[in-house]
Amino acid sequence: MHKLTSDVFVEELDPRDDDYRSITEKMHSTIAVDFQGQTFLGYKIHKIGRVSNAFLRMRYLRRLNQIEQECGQPSEELQVFHGTNTAKEIMIHGFNLANAKFDGWFGKGIYFSGLSSYSNQFTCGGFYNECWLHSWLKCTACVRSILICTVALGKWLEVSQPRFKAPPPGYHSIVSHPSMYNSEFVIYNNYQAIPDFIVEYQVRKYRKSSCSVNLVSKLNFNKKTCLKYTMAQSSVQNDVEPLCIIEDVAREEEEYSMISRIMHFSIAEDQPYSGYDIRKISRVRNDFLWAHYNQRLNEINEELGDCTSDEIILFHGTRGTRRTEAIARTGFKVEYANPDCLFGQGIYFSRLSSHSSNFSCDDPCYPHRRSGCTECLRTILLCRVALGRSYTTDNALHGMVALPPGFHSLIALPNSSYSEYVIFNNYQVYPSFIVEFRCLS
Repeated sequence: MHKLTSDVFVEELDPRDDDYRSITEKMHSTIAVDFQGQTFLGYKIHKIGRVSNAFLRMRYLRRLNQIEQECGQPSEELQVFHGTNTAKEIMIHGFNLANAKFDGWFGKGIYFSGLSSYSNQFTCGGFYNECWLHSWLKCTACVRSILICTVALGKWLEVSQPRFKAPPPGYHSIVSHPSMYNSEFVIYNNYQAIPDFIVEYQVRKYRKSSCSVNLVSKLNFNKKTCLKYTMAQSSVQNDVEPLCIIEDVAREEEEYSMISRIMHFSIAEDQPYSGYDIRKISRVRNDFLWAHYNQRLNEINEELGDCTSDEIILFHGTRGTRRTEAIARTGFKVEYANPDCLFGQGIYFSRLSSHSSNFSCDDPCYPHRRSGCTECLRTILLCRVALGRSYTTDNALHGMVALPPGFHSLIALPNSSYSEYVIFNNYQVYPSFIVEFRCLS
Protein backbone atom coordinates (compact mmCIF):
# COMPACT_ATOMS: atom_id res chain seq x y z
CA MET A 1 0.00 0.00 0.00
CA HIS A 2 1.51 3.29 -1.14
CA LYS A 3 0.42 6.34 0.85
CA LEU A 4 0.10 9.54 -1.23
CA THR A 5 -1.43 11.58 1.61
CA SER A 6 -2.96 10.74 4.96
CA ASP A 7 -6.27 9.97 3.19
CA VAL A 8 -5.20 8.79 -0.27
CA PHE A 9 -3.72 5.35 -0.92
CA VAL A 10 -2.64 3.34 -3.95
CA GLU A 11 -2.73 -0.42 -3.46
CA GLU A 12 -0.35 -2.23 -5.82
CA LEU A 13 -2.11 -5.21 -7.38
CA ASP A 14 -0.60 -8.67 -7.48
CA PRO A 15 -0.22 -9.96 -11.08
CA ARG A 16 -2.41 -12.91 -10.04
CA ASP A 17 -5.22 -10.57 -8.98
CA ASP A 18 -8.36 -10.67 -11.17
CA ASP A 19 -8.33 -6.88 -11.58
CA TYR A 20 -4.67 -6.98 -12.66
CA ARG A 21 -5.39 -9.56 -15.35
CA SER A 22 -8.56 -7.76 -16.48
CA ILE A 23 -6.82 -4.38 -16.78
CA THR A 24 -3.83 -5.90 -18.59
CA GLU A 25 -6.18 -7.49 -21.11
CA LYS A 26 -8.09 -4.22 -21.49
CA MET A 27 -4.87 -2.28 -22.14
CA HIS A 28 -3.70 -4.68 -24.85
CA SER A 29 -7.08 -5.24 -26.50
CA THR A 30 -7.66 -1.51 -27.06
CA ILE A 31 -4.58 -0.72 -29.14
CA ALA A 32 -5.45 0.72 -32.54
CA VAL A 33 -3.68 2.34 -35.46
CA ASP A 34 -2.93 5.98 -34.61
CA PHE A 35 -3.31 9.01 -36.86
CA GLN A 36 0.13 8.34 -38.35
CA GLY A 37 -1.01 4.93 -39.62
CA GLN A 38 1.16 3.26 -36.99
CA THR A 39 0.67 1.15 -33.93
CA PHE A 40 2.91 -0.51 -31.36
CA LEU A 41 3.46 -4.11 -30.33
CA GLY A 42 1.92 -3.71 -26.89
CA TYR A 43 2.80 -2.57 -23.40
CA LYS A 44 5.37 -3.63 -20.86
CA ILE A 45 3.30 -3.12 -17.72
CA HIS A 46 5.38 -2.35 -14.64
CA LYS A 47 2.61 -2.14 -12.06
CA ILE A 48 -1.07 -1.48 -11.60
CA GLY A 49 -2.44 0.31 -8.56
CA ARG A 50 -5.96 0.56 -7.16
CA VAL A 51 -6.70 4.15 -6.09
CA SER A 52 -8.46 4.73 -2.77
CA ASN A 53 -9.67 8.26 -2.10
CA ALA A 54 -12.76 8.40 0.09
CA PHE A 55 -13.30 12.13 -0.44
CA LEU A 56 -13.29 11.83 -4.25
CA ARG A 57 -15.57 8.80 -4.05
CA MET A 58 -18.06 10.74 -1.93
CA ARG A 59 -18.04 13.68 -4.36
CA TYR A 60 -18.51 11.35 -7.33
CA LEU A 61 -21.45 9.51 -5.74
CA ARG A 62 -23.07 12.82 -4.82
CA ARG A 63 -22.75 14.03 -8.42
CA LEU A 64 -24.01 10.68 -9.75
CA ASN A 65 -27.07 10.90 -7.50
CA GLN A 66 -27.72 14.46 -8.70
CA ILE A 67 -27.52 13.36 -12.36
CA GLU A 68 -29.86 10.43 -11.79
CA GLN A 69 -32.40 12.69 -10.11
CA GLU A 70 -32.28 15.04 -13.09
CA CYS A 71 -32.62 12.16 -15.57
CA GLY A 72 -35.21 10.23 -13.58
CA GLN A 73 -33.31 6.99 -14.26
CA PRO A 74 -29.92 5.37 -13.53
CA SER A 75 -26.99 7.04 -15.27
CA GLU A 76 -24.76 5.22 -17.75
CA GLU A 77 -21.29 4.68 -16.26
CA LEU A 78 -18.22 3.83 -18.32
CA GLN A 79 -14.78 2.70 -17.28
CA VAL A 80 -12.47 4.44 -19.75
CA PHE A 81 -8.90 5.71 -20.14
CA HIS A 82 -7.48 9.15 -19.39
CA GLY A 83 -3.96 10.01 -20.57
CA THR A 84 -2.13 12.65 -18.53
CA ASN A 85 1.24 13.62 -17.11
CA THR A 86 -0.40 14.77 -13.84
CA ALA A 87 -1.80 11.44 -12.62
CA LYS A 88 -0.63 11.94 -9.03
CA GLU A 89 -2.39 15.30 -8.69
CA ILE A 90 -5.62 13.82 -10.10
CA MET A 91 -5.49 10.87 -7.69
CA ILE A 92 -5.10 13.26 -4.74
CA HIS A 93 -7.26 16.24 -5.70
CA GLY A 94 -9.47 14.92 -8.50
CA PHE A 95 -10.01 16.42 -11.93
CA ASN A 96 -9.86 20.17 -12.29
CA LEU A 97 -11.27 21.96 -15.33
CA ALA A 98 -9.24 25.04 -14.42
CA ASN A 99 -6.09 23.13 -15.36
CA ALA A 100 -7.25 22.40 -18.90
CA LYS A 101 -4.53 23.94 -21.08
CA PHE A 102 -6.61 24.71 -24.15
CA ASP A 103 -10.08 24.57 -25.55
CA GLY A 104 -10.24 21.14 -27.14
CA TRP A 105 -12.32 20.08 -30.08
CA PHE A 106 -15.39 19.86 -27.84
CA GLY A 107 -14.64 22.67 -25.47
CA LYS A 108 -12.69 23.03 -22.28
CA GLY A 109 -13.67 19.70 -20.81
CA ILE A 110 -12.16 16.55 -19.34
CA TYR A 111 -11.56 13.99 -22.09
CA PHE A 112 -11.62 10.19 -21.95
CA SER A 113 -11.30 7.40 -24.50
CA GLY A 114 -12.16 3.72 -24.77
CA LEU A 115 -8.79 3.16 -26.46
CA SER A 116 -5.66 2.86 -24.36
CA SER A 117 -3.56 3.71 -27.43
CA TYR A 118 -5.49 6.96 -27.99
CA SER A 119 -5.11 8.11 -24.38
CA ASN A 120 -1.46 7.05 -24.51
CA GLN A 121 -0.86 9.96 -26.91
CA PHE A 122 -1.57 12.42 -24.07
CA THR A 123 0.68 10.87 -21.40
CA CYS A 124 3.51 13.34 -22.14
CA GLY A 125 1.27 16.37 -21.70
CA GLY A 126 -0.46 17.74 -24.79
CA PHE A 127 -1.64 15.83 -27.82
CA TYR A 128 1.15 13.56 -29.14
CA ASN A 129 3.90 15.48 -27.35
CA GLU A 130 7.49 14.34 -27.33
CA CYS A 131 8.73 12.87 -24.07
CA TRP A 132 10.59 15.53 -22.08
CA LEU A 133 13.61 13.30 -21.37
CA HIS A 134 14.48 12.03 -24.87
CA SER A 135 12.51 14.47 -27.08
CA TRP A 136 11.17 11.41 -28.86
CA LEU A 137 7.61 11.27 -30.20
CA LYS A 138 7.41 7.48 -30.00
CA CYS A 139 9.53 6.97 -26.92
CA THR A 140 9.72 3.36 -25.77
CA ALA A 141 12.18 4.11 -22.94
CA CYS A 142 10.13 6.35 -20.64
CA VAL A 143 7.71 4.89 -18.10
CA ARG A 144 4.25 6.41 -18.63
CA SER A 145 1.12 6.55 -16.49
CA ILE A 146 -2.46 6.20 -17.61
CA LEU A 147 -5.58 6.39 -15.45
CA ILE A 148 -8.58 4.10 -15.72
CA CYS A 149 -11.59 6.08 -14.53
CA THR A 150 -15.28 5.61 -13.96
CA VAL A 151 -17.26 8.33 -15.72
CA ALA A 152 -20.93 9.15 -15.19
CA LEU A 153 -22.33 10.10 -18.59
CA GLY A 154 -25.83 11.03 -17.53
CA LYS A 155 -27.78 12.37 -20.50
CA TRP A 156 -25.17 12.50 -23.24
CA LEU A 157 -25.20 14.42 -26.50
CA GLU A 158 -23.85 12.77 -29.65
CA VAL A 159 -21.82 15.25 -31.72
CA SER A 160 -19.55 15.18 -34.75
CA GLN A 161 -18.76 18.88 -35.24
CA PRO A 162 -16.06 20.78 -33.34
CA ARG A 163 -16.02 23.84 -31.14
CA PHE A 164 -18.50 23.02 -28.41
CA LYS A 165 -17.87 25.02 -25.27
CA ALA A 166 -20.19 22.85 -23.17
CA PRO A 167 -23.25 20.66 -23.73
CA PRO A 168 -26.63 22.41 -23.98
CA PRO A 169 -28.78 22.70 -20.83
CA GLY A 170 -30.15 19.34 -19.73
CA TYR A 171 -27.13 17.34 -20.95
CA HIS A 172 -24.31 16.10 -18.74
CA SER A 173 -21.68 14.95 -21.25
CA ILE A 174 -20.69 14.77 -24.90
CA VAL A 175 -19.89 11.64 -26.87
CA SER A 176 -18.09 12.39 -30.13
CA HIS A 177 -18.50 10.08 -33.12
CA PRO A 178 -19.93 7.12 -31.15
CA SER A 179 -19.64 4.88 -34.24
CA MET A 180 -15.90 5.61 -34.60
CA TYR A 181 -13.03 3.78 -32.96
CA ASN A 182 -11.53 7.02 -31.64
CA SER A 183 -14.70 8.23 -29.91
CA GLU A 184 -14.15 10.58 -27.01
CA PHE A 185 -16.22 11.08 -23.88
CA VAL A 186 -16.18 14.62 -22.50
CA ILE A 187 -17.49 15.89 -19.18
CA TYR A 188 -17.60 19.44 -17.86
CA ASN A 189 -17.90 18.82 -14.13
CA ASN A 190 -14.91 17.99 -11.92
CA TYR A 191 -16.89 15.52 -9.82
CA GLN A 192 -18.32 13.46 -12.68
CA ALA A 193 -15.34 11.09 -12.93
CA ILE A 194 -13.15 9.27 -10.44
CA PRO A 195 -9.79 7.53 -10.94
CA ASP A 196 -10.08 3.81 -10.14
CA PHE A 197 -6.68 2.49 -11.24
CA ILE A 198 -3.31 3.78 -12.35
CA VAL A 199 -1.19 1.79 -14.80
CA GLU A 200 2.55 2.38 -15.11
CA TYR A 201 3.99 1.01 -18.34
CA GLN A 202 6.31 1.37 -21.30
CA VAL A 203 5.25 1.26 -24.93
CA ARG A 204 6.79 -1.59 -26.89
CA LYS A 205 8.32 -1.06 -30.33
CA TYR A 206 6.19 0.67 -32.96
CA ARG A 207 5.33 -0.96 -36.24
CA LYS A 208 4.08 0.63 -39.44
CA SER A 209 0.83 -0.33 -41.11
CA SER A 210 0.26 -0.41 -44.87
CA CYS A 211 -0.71 2.99 -46.22
CA SER A 212 -3.68 1.38 -48.01
CA VAL A 213 -5.30 0.04 -44.85
CA ASN A 214 -8.28 1.83 -43.41
CA LEU A 215 -9.41 1.20 -39.84
CA VAL A 216 -13.18 0.77 -39.58
CA SER A 217 -14.50 0.42 -36.08
CA LYS A 218 -17.69 -0.13 -34.14
CA LEU A 219 -18.39 1.13 -30.65
CA ASN A 220 -20.01 -1.31 -28.25
CA PHE A 221 -21.68 1.26 -26.05
CA ASN A 222 -22.36 -0.92 -23.01
CA LYS A 223 -21.73 -0.29 -19.34
CA LYS A 224 -18.02 -0.34 -18.45
CA THR A 225 -16.87 -1.69 -21.81
CA CYS A 226 -14.40 -0.28 -24.29
CA LEU A 227 -14.12 -0.24 -28.05
CA LYS A 228 -13.73 -3.09 -30.52
CA TYR A 229 -12.61 -2.64 -34.08
CA THR A 230 -12.11 -4.48 -37.34
CA MET A 231 -9.90 -3.90 -40.35
CA ALA A 232 -11.22 -3.26 -43.83
CA GLN A 233 -9.77 -2.05 -47.13
CA SER A 234 -10.78 1.31 -48.53
CA SER A 235 -11.98 1.65 -52.13
CA VAL A 236 -10.65 3.71 -55.04
CA GLN A 237 -12.90 6.46 -56.38
CA ASN A 238 -11.22 8.48 -59.12
CA ASP A 239 -8.04 8.59 -61.21
CA VAL A 240 -5.81 11.61 -61.60
CA GLU A 241 -3.16 10.07 -63.86
CA PRO A 242 -1.22 6.79 -64.13
CA LEU A 243 0.60 5.79 -60.93
CA CYS A 244 -1.27 8.41 -58.90
CA ILE A 245 -4.77 8.16 -57.48
CA ILE A 246 -6.37 10.87 -55.40
CA GLU A 247 -9.58 9.74 -53.71
CA ASP A 248 -12.00 11.60 -51.49
CA VAL A 249 -12.18 10.46 -47.89
CA ALA A 250 -15.83 10.11 -46.91
CA ARG A 251 -16.97 12.10 -43.89
CA GLU A 252 -18.16 8.85 -42.32
CA GLU A 253 -14.66 7.36 -42.39
CA GLU A 254 -12.63 7.46 -39.18
CA GLU A 255 -9.66 8.87 -41.12
CA TYR A 256 -11.76 11.96 -41.87
CA SER A 257 -12.55 12.35 -38.18
CA MET A 258 -8.95 11.72 -37.18
CA ILE A 259 -7.48 14.24 -39.62
CA SER A 260 -10.09 16.84 -38.66
CA ARG A 261 -9.06 16.45 -35.04
CA ILE A 262 -5.38 16.77 -35.88
CA MET A 263 -6.11 19.98 -37.79
CA HIS A 264 -8.07 21.52 -34.90
CA PHE A 265 -5.76 20.28 -32.14
CA SER A 266 -2.74 21.88 -33.79
CA ILE A 267 -3.86 25.52 -33.93
CA ALA A 268 -1.45 27.79 -32.07
CA GLU A 269 -3.02 29.97 -29.39
CA ASP A 270 -1.80 33.22 -30.98
CA GLN A 271 -3.54 32.61 -34.32
CA PRO A 272 -6.30 35.04 -35.32
CA TYR A 273 -8.79 32.30 -36.25
CA SER A 274 -10.69 29.84 -34.10
CA GLY A 275 -10.79 26.77 -36.33
CA TYR A 276 -11.30 25.45 -39.83
CA ASP A 277 -14.20 24.82 -42.14
CA ILE A 278 -12.90 21.62 -43.74
CA ARG A 279 -14.39 21.21 -47.19
CA LYS A 280 -12.67 18.06 -48.41
CA ILE A 281 -10.00 15.54 -47.42
CA SER A 282 -8.33 13.47 -50.13
CA ARG A 283 -6.16 10.38 -49.81
CA VAL A 284 -3.09 10.11 -52.06
CA ARG A 285 -2.06 6.77 -53.53
CA ASN A 286 1.17 6.95 -55.49
CA ASP A 287 3.02 3.64 -55.83
CA PHE A 288 6.10 5.32 -57.31
CA LEU A 289 6.53 7.77 -54.42
CA TRP A 290 5.63 5.13 -51.83
CA ALA A 291 8.30 2.75 -53.18
CA HIS A 292 10.96 5.49 -53.17
CA TYR A 293 9.95 6.57 -49.68
CA ASN A 294 10.31 3.04 -48.31
CA GLN A 295 13.63 2.62 -50.10
CA ARG A 296 14.92 5.81 -48.48
CA LEU A 297 13.53 4.71 -45.10
CA ASN A 298 15.38 1.39 -45.38
CA GLU A 299 18.61 3.24 -46.24
CA ILE A 300 18.22 5.41 -43.12
CA ASN A 301 17.50 2.39 -40.91
CA GLU A 302 20.60 0.63 -42.22
CA GLU A 303 22.68 3.70 -41.35
CA LEU A 304 21.14 3.85 -37.88
CA GLY A 305 21.97 0.22 -37.15
CA ASP A 306 20.02 -1.09 -34.16
CA CYS A 307 17.71 1.94 -34.04
CA THR A 308 14.78 2.60 -36.34
CA SER A 309 13.93 5.96 -37.84
CA ASP A 310 11.26 8.15 -36.33
CA GLU A 311 8.38 8.54 -38.77
CA ILE A 312 5.94 11.30 -37.95
CA ILE A 313 2.98 12.97 -39.59
CA LEU A 314 3.61 16.65 -40.30
CA PHE A 315 1.94 19.49 -42.20
CA HIS A 316 3.25 21.18 -45.33
CA GLY A 317 1.59 24.31 -46.65
CA THR A 318 1.87 25.40 -50.26
CA ARG A 319 -0.10 27.91 -52.31
CA GLY A 320 -2.76 26.60 -54.66
CA THR A 321 -4.48 23.33 -55.48
CA ARG A 322 -2.34 22.85 -58.60
CA ARG A 323 0.90 22.91 -56.61
CA THR A 324 -0.53 20.55 -54.03
CA GLU A 325 -1.67 18.04 -56.64
CA ALA A 326 1.66 18.38 -58.46
CA ILE A 327 3.43 17.29 -55.27
CA ALA A 328 1.00 14.37 -54.93
CA ARG A 329 1.79 13.31 -58.53
CA THR A 330 5.54 13.84 -58.76
CA GLY A 331 6.73 14.38 -55.19
CA PHE A 332 8.65 17.18 -53.51
CA LYS A 333 11.53 18.90 -55.31
CA VAL A 334 14.20 20.23 -52.95
CA GLU A 335 15.97 21.85 -55.92
CA TYR A 336 13.02 24.28 -56.19
CA ALA A 337 13.41 25.40 -52.57
CA ASN A 338 14.68 28.89 -51.77
CA PRO A 339 18.32 28.74 -50.58
CA ASP A 340 17.77 31.92 -48.56
CA CYS A 341 15.21 30.30 -46.26
CA LEU A 342 15.93 30.57 -42.56
CA PHE A 343 17.20 27.00 -42.16
CA GLY A 344 18.60 26.33 -45.60
CA GLN A 345 17.42 25.01 -48.96
CA GLY A 346 15.20 22.22 -47.74
CA ILE A 347 11.59 21.02 -47.57
CA TYR A 348 9.87 22.46 -44.50
CA PHE A 349 7.20 20.88 -42.27
CA SER A 350 5.44 21.71 -39.03
CA ARG A 351 3.44 19.94 -36.33
CA LEU A 352 1.12 22.98 -36.26
CA SER A 353 -1.57 23.14 -38.94
CA SER A 354 -1.89 26.86 -38.20
CA HIS A 355 1.79 27.44 -39.00
CA SER A 356 1.66 25.54 -42.30
CA SER A 357 -1.63 27.19 -43.24
CA ASN A 358 0.21 30.53 -43.29
CA PHE A 359 2.03 29.23 -46.38
CA SER A 360 -1.13 27.99 -48.09
CA CYS A 361 -2.29 31.48 -49.04
CA ASP A 362 -0.59 34.76 -49.97
CA ASP A 363 -0.60 37.33 -47.16
CA PRO A 364 -2.46 39.45 -47.97
CA CYS A 365 -4.42 37.09 -50.19
CA TYR A 366 -4.54 37.89 -53.88
CA PRO A 367 -8.36 38.03 -54.48
CA HIS A 368 -9.37 40.00 -51.37
CA ARG A 369 -6.11 41.74 -50.41
CA ARG A 370 -6.78 40.69 -46.84
CA SER A 371 -4.30 39.44 -44.25
CA GLY A 372 -5.42 36.20 -42.57
CA CYS A 373 -8.24 35.82 -45.08
CA THR A 374 -11.17 33.63 -44.00
CA GLU A 375 -12.79 33.51 -47.44
CA CYS A 376 -10.06 31.96 -49.59
CA LEU A 377 -10.02 28.19 -50.00
CA ARG A 378 -6.67 26.80 -48.86
CA THR A 379 -4.95 23.44 -49.24
CA ILE A 380 -2.49 21.76 -46.92
CA LEU A 381 -0.63 18.45 -47.17
CA LEU A 382 -0.46 15.92 -44.37
CA CYS A 383 2.77 14.03 -44.94
CA ARG A 384 4.62 11.02 -43.55
CA VAL A 385 8.21 12.12 -42.88
CA ALA A 386 11.20 9.90 -42.03
CA LEU A 387 13.37 11.89 -39.63
CA GLY A 388 16.24 9.48 -39.07
CA ARG A 389 18.92 11.11 -36.94
CA SER A 390 17.99 14.76 -36.48
CA TYR A 391 20.37 17.70 -36.28
CA THR A 392 18.95 20.36 -33.95
CA THR A 393 19.57 24.08 -33.97
CA ASP A 394 18.27 27.32 -32.48
CA ASN A 395 20.20 29.45 -34.96
CA ALA A 396 19.52 30.49 -38.53
CA LEU A 397 21.33 28.50 -41.22
CA HIS A 398 20.89 30.58 -44.36
CA GLY A 399 22.35 29.00 -47.47
CA MET A 400 22.73 25.47 -46.08
CA VAL A 401 22.09 22.86 -48.81
CA ALA A 402 23.10 19.67 -47.00
CA LEU A 403 23.24 18.32 -43.46
CA PRO A 404 26.43 17.40 -41.61
CA PRO A 405 27.50 13.75 -42.19
CA GLY A 406 25.45 11.21 -40.23
CA PHE A 407 22.28 13.32 -40.02
CA HIS A 408 19.08 12.89 -42.04
CA SER A 409 16.89 15.83 -40.97
CA LEU A 410 17.00 19.14 -39.18
CA ILE A 411 14.78 20.23 -36.30
CA ALA A 412 14.84 23.99 -35.84
CA LEU A 413 13.86 25.47 -32.47
CA PRO A 414 13.35 21.98 -30.96
CA ASN A 415 12.20 23.31 -27.56
CA SER A 416 9.63 25.66 -29.05
CA SER A 417 5.99 25.08 -29.92
CA TYR A 418 6.91 26.43 -33.36
CA SER A 419 9.54 23.82 -34.19
CA GLU A 420 10.19 23.30 -37.87
CA TYR A 421 11.30 20.05 -39.47
CA VAL A 422 13.50 20.26 -42.57
CA ILE A 423 14.66 17.50 -44.91
CA PHE A 424 17.02 17.72 -47.87
CA ASN A 425 16.05 14.55 -49.74
CA ASN A 426 13.03 14.40 -52.07
CA TYR A 427 12.15 10.82 -51.14
CA GLN A 428 12.24 11.20 -47.36
CA VAL A 429 8.59 12.25 -47.33
CA TYR A 430 5.36 10.75 -48.61
CA PRO A 431 2.33 13.06 -49.18
CA SER A 432 -0.48 11.06 -47.57
CA PHE A 433 -3.49 13.41 -47.55
CA ILE A 434 -4.66 16.72 -49.03
CA VAL A 435 -6.97 18.89 -46.92
CA GLU A 436 -9.03 21.70 -48.45
CA PHE A 437 -10.34 24.20 -45.91
CA ARG A 438 -11.19 27.75 -44.98
CA CYS A 439 -10.09 29.46 -41.78
CA LEU A 440 -12.81 30.49 -39.34
CA SER A 441 -12.63 33.88 -37.69
